[in-house]
Amino acid sequence: MTTLLRRSLPCLAVYLILLLAVLLTMQYILQTQARTETGKLLAHSIELLDRTGIRGIQHHFTVPSAYGAGFLRVTGPDVQLILVTGNDTESVPDFNTLPPVLNKTWISLDDPGQHGSWTILSRKTADGLTVQLGLDTRKLFALYQMLRQRILWLGLLLSPLVLVPAWYWQNKQQQQVRQLCRIIDQTARNPQSPALTNDFSQNGPELVQAVRRLLERHERLATELRESMDNVAHDLRTPMTRLRTIAEYGLQEEDPDRLRDALADCLEESERVLSMLHTMLSVAEAEADTVQLNLQPVSLAKILQDVLELYEIIAEEQDVHIEYLQEADPVVEIDPPRMQQVFANLLDNAIKYGATRVTITLKQQGNLAIVSIADNGMGISSSEIERIWERLYRGDRSRSKQGLGLGLTLAQAMVIAHKGHIEVQSELNKGSTFIVSLPLPSHITHL
Repeated sequence: MTTLLRRSLPCLAVYLILLLAVLLTMQYILQTQARTETGKLLAHSIELLDRTGIRGIQHHFTVPSAYGAGFLRVTGPDVQLILVTGNDTESVPDFNTLPPVLNKTWISLDDPGQHGSWTILSRKTADGLTVQLGLDTRKLFALYQMLRQRILWLGLLLSPLVLVPAWYWQNKQQQQVRQLCRIIDQTARNPQSPALTNDFSQNGPELVQAVRRLLERHERLATELRESMDNVAHDLRTPMTRLRTIAEYGLQEEDPDRLRDALADCLEESERVLSMLHTMLSVAEAEADTVQLNLQPVSLAKILQDVLELYEIIAEEQDVHIEYLQEADPVVEIDPPRMQQVFANLLDNAIKYGATRVTITLKQQGNLAIVSIADNGMGISSSEIERIWERLYRGDRSRSKQGLGLGLTLAQAMVIAHKGHIEVQSELNKGSTFIVSLPLPSHITHL
């Protein structure tokens, strides 16, 4: 009931506005009629004054019998004439206090600032005289008061009807909610149910499509969770076994130095496990399209230079020469830390897997910023190149190197999350080239 009353407030406001509009319109029509009648009589009196003069108008001035009384006042330098006529002359004003120039509708003669039943108009003639005519329009004023009272009573009696549209919309919304629940239930059980085809015409394709997208996203999240749990269970078995073995070995040691080494190995293995979990969660978020990106306009050249500075010492230690070629300086909207991690993974793989030379190229083609990382390392065989993006996959020749098998998976997921594209070109024993393409925002070109 409280909800119904709350929904009825807008209807009540509209109802009151309409009621006020009716009252104001009725008042305007009746006042216009009073001014029109008074204006016609004033124009006739001025014409009579011009034609017959003061004496003539004294004999011929009169008001229609429909009105209770009336007066005509003519003032000038040498003229002061007041004529009163009609059936009721007791309510005429005190002309000593009444201004000679006055244009009012429905005023009180005792107090011109208050509402009453008289309508007074004034006009100057070509002879310099001021002609003022007052008409007792109490019948029109009484009609207005009677109609206003009846309309207010009628409005009060009909006011409960404002609950009807509120009840109608509330009932309609409840029906829509029930229909939505039914559609969600049907879509969850059978997304291609024939019953849903009829709902397209009744509820619109947008509703059904929105429900389907919601369920598909839910299913994708559930699938990602299952795969993540399977991968975690599979890949954590080895490090957790090693961690347990080291811990048991440490418990048997009495030498502090060996015990310290065992604790250090435990710490290293735990860091490896935490890194694996963090990376797998990031991949799952990106692939499920739930990753939260802090997008901001950044120079892509600045991101690559930060990565080069990070790997400069590592490359020197392994005698790897890195060449950086910058053909453009595009600005892209990215999450800097996440995109820096993408390029860091690609460069780390190039250094790790036998390269002696790595060439990083930054250029712009149309509305794309393109970064290519080419190396002369061991390359990727044709049988493995399609699987390198799989989670936890490691090729035969890469198993001797330390790693989780998640670097390329994470790189691809993050690039796709940025609406970009990543691809690889490789030839066994000759090297690989990873190409990352990122879209340029329409309102940003260069720094």
